[in-house]
Amino acid sequence: MIIIPSLNNAVIFVGDFLLAVYSNDATGPKVCRVSEIVNAEELIVTWYIHRDCLVEMGNIRQPPPVLMESFGNVLLCRLEEVFELRASRSVINRNDVVDLAFVFHIIALESNMPNCAGMTNVFFVRYYYDESNQLKELCFSRHFPFSHVVMDSYPSRIWHTMLQVKGTIEKNLNDKKQYQMCRKMCLVSCSLESWTYLASKLVSCGALVVVFSRRNTSKRMHCDLSLSSATDRQSYILLRLDTSNSMVCARRIFGITFGVGIRNRPPSKGEPPVRMMPSDAVNFVDVASNDYDNVPVVWPDRREVFVSDQGVDFIFDKSTRTLKVRIRYKKILGSNPLIQRVLHLRVVDNNVPPVPNDLTMWTRHIVTGTSFGTEDGEVVSVLRVDGNNVICIVDGTATEVMFTLNEAANLLRRYIG
Repeated sequence: MIIIPSLNNAVIFVGDFLLAVYSNDATGPKVCRVSEIVNAEELIVTWYIHRDCLVEMGNIRQPPPVLMESFGNVLLCRLEEVFELRASRSVINRNDVVDLAFVFHIIALESNMPNCAGMTNVFFVRYYYDESNQLKELCFSRHFPFSHVVMDSYPSRIWHTMLQVKGTIEKNLNDKKQYQMCRKMCLVSCSLESWTYLASKLVSCGALVVVFSRRNTSKRMHCDLSLSSATDRQSYILLRLDTSNSMVCARRIFGITFGVGIRNRPPSKGEPPVRMMPSDAVNFVDVASNDYDNVPVVWPDRREVFVSDQGVDFIFDKSTRTLKVRIRYKKILGSNPLIQRVLHLRVVDNNVPPVPNDLTMWTRHIVTGTSFGTEDGEVVSVLRVDGNNVICIVDGTATEVMFTLNEAANLLRRYIG
């Protein structure tokens, strides 16, 4: 084992994957795997190169492309492939290590991890080059993403904490219930080392740090079954993501769908996947609407414990090793340009045939629960239809607005068509 200063003095074992500086290469850190620990300062690693680096190796066999019919999810996530060079063992200093790397076999990513898009430290592997630079296929059962010297190494603990936080946030954002201010909170267990790793990354990209304390009263039971209460003051650390830079950094850690959810009903067992349509309601954390990106001064209201601005709060409790995540979002449609810009996709409804421009056809879609946008850019939902009048409510408020049936149909057509 060896202690890595850049990873908060974490202990790394043989078999762990890292991102390290490769021969003073200025293009960025490369993926490597710890092969041997030389001493307290040096370690021997085996390098994993990217596909574009294979050209520099000369006349070697190129790997075949990834097939869409077999690994469509991996291609959809746009993850980067790496290839092990078993003849590239070299000695590096522990100070050359920059970050952790998470390298999985392509089969594991395709079947078990469907949503890793945008996670910059995640890679997949299919082939390796042996000592004579001959291309060989890597068996799924012979690839270990983490060190198997110990039961659970540092990279493994960090990775599973990231998955736990990511999955809990997704579960809360993929919710049909109406958003309630400051009540959309989830709780996950988080070790101090995992919190230190995540916090150091988020703070370096502009996450706002708020330290506050509260008086808590707890009930205690003694060994003679007597009960008592004790009040003490506990301190908490809050990291607030309310700017574009901080959200971009968070999406590099948790994926591009961080802060985005869909209100569709998930399919039952055996049913086909439910695709997002342009008219679907999407929960979206719109930090750009806060207008904090180019503000050099942090105003006192941004440091309050409870705020109403769009964003995500991470609240860590050292005493219980728990992490509370508070989310503030708004409801938009799937056709909104914000969704296309964040997810890098173009929403196209290929399953529904084009509807004629005749308003009488569109009025059939004006029913309770239908959402569409107004001329002012607000999103409204239909409460009820009274004859030729359509009564709607502005999302996030209690304000009711009324349209004629033709006006509502025309607004719906403009958003979907």
